[in-house]
Amino acid sequence: MKTLFGCIVGIALTVTLSSAQNAAIATWKTFVSSTGFSVRYPENWFRKGISKDRLMILSSEGGAEAIVIKKGQAMIFVVEASEYPRSSLSQVIDRYTQNVAVLSRQDITNKEVVGRGCHDLREIVSKERVVPSEDVPKPAPYLINTEFFCEIDEHVYVTALRNFECDKKQAMYQQTALRIAKSLQMDE
Repeated sequence: MKTLFGCIVGIALTVTLSSAQNAAIATWKTFVSSTGFSVRYPENWFRKGISKDRLMILSSEGGAEAIVIKKGQAMIFVVEASEYPRSSLSQVIDRYTQNVAVLSRQDITNKEVVGRGCHDLREIVSKERVVPSEDVPKPAPYLINTEFFCEIDEHVYVTALRNFECDKKQAMYQQTALRIAKSLQMDE
């Protein structure tokens, strides 16, 4: 009995490790923006839109046109926060976190950075309603926002992940978003 249990546990661990390894070695593409930055993103995510100044990707295909993500799906976008010219990193973060419940804040040092990249990242995790509560007759779901902010040469960049609360893949989505944020480079 112990041998059978050990085999089952061993197989489960192997499958789990294989899934994690496959995610880690997925092929990554490079997005080069028209505004002077580039990032790497997983090839198995789906580009949404054709904007040349921001990257927007979805974890899976599909979803309603009027709704950005569907249940079980995540969206990551990367953009220069140019809508707030001459704003400091703290001011941009304050604007992005208005009207949301901030769950956590963390500073991350990017030891993998080379050249003009994000040396220091600020991670903000927040929660917000998908729609205002007064607009729906029953409880509406919440979105979890995981945002990574960095500043390079007075340019503020945001890598933002959006997924529904209680999504079982949230940790994997957050690791992917962090890896994308760490890959951000400003063109020379």
